Amino acid sequence: MDLMHFVFNLDQAISYDNQPVSMNLQYMFDFLKDNGHQLIFTSTEAVRNMLPKLDRRFHNEAMIGLDGAVICKNGELTQLSTFSSTEIDELQQAMQKYDATFLMEADWDYSYTGGQFHDIAQTLDRSLLAQNVKPTHLNNISRICILAADGMDALQREAEALGFYTKVTGEHAPTLTITPKKVNKWHALQQIGIAENEYVAIGSDLTDLAVLEHAEYASMIGYILELADYAESRLPNDEKVEKRIIDKCYELSKKYTV
Repeated sequence: MDLMHFVFNLDQAISYDNQPVSMNLQYMFDFLKDNGHQLIFTSTEAVRNMLPKLDRRFHNEAMIGLDGAVICKNGELTQLSTFSSTEIDELQQAMQKYDATFLMEADWDYSYTGGQFHDIAQTLDRSLLAQNVKPTHLNNISRICILAADGMDALQREAEALGFYTKVTGEHAPTLTITPKKVNKWHALQQIGIAENEYVAIGSDLTDLAVLEHAEYASMIGYILELADYAESRLPNDEKVEKRIIDKCYELSKKYTV
C-alpha cells in the first residue's frame, strides 16, 4: 500500500490544555516524515492558535482550523466557508438587537467584544500573532461565536431563519456558533487532495466523526459513542495515553510503509 497521511486532532488529543506538543510526540512526527508519511493537523481553533502548539519545523505541514473552514498549507491560508457582506450585515443587526457579545473569526485576524476578563479572552491569541479589529476591518469571516446575548435562543432562531448553520456548546456558559454552512474537517481534507482511505486518523471528539468515518484506519482517544462505529482501535485516555498514541503510530507506519 502507498504511504499514508497521518491526521491528528490537536485539541485534547496530542496537545493538552493549550500546551505545546511534547518532545516525544515531535520525535514521532519526525519518524513518520522520515518514513515518507505526510502529517495533517486539525483543530476547532484558528490556525494562529495551532502554530504555537507545534515546533516551527512542522509549521509548513497541512493544517485545518475552525472545524474545517480554514486550511493552511505551506504557509498559505485558504478559506472554504465565508459569509457575504450582506449576510454579515443581517447577522450584525440581529446581534445588536439582542445585545450580543461575540467573537468573529476570519482567516487570521478576529473581532472580539467580550473584554479581558471573559473566560475565552486568554485563549484568543496566545502568542499575539493576530489583531483584534472591528468587524468592518475583517475580510472573509468564517465563524461567529455568540458568547452572551439577551435572548440566545431567539438569536439562534433568527440565524437559522436566515439560512445559517448553528450549534450550541457548553452547559454552564453556552456558546452559539454560527457558520455560513455546515463544514467539517473531512470536507477540508478533500479540498487538499486527500481521498477516502488515503489516511489514518487519531481523533478525540465529535468534530472528528467524518474524519474517522472515511479513514483507512481510525483510532479514538477515550470513548465517544458516536465515534465507536468508525474506530478500529481505542486508546484509553489515561496517564499512558501519549505512549499509546506513539506506539499506535509506529505500528501504523510499519503497516503502511512499502
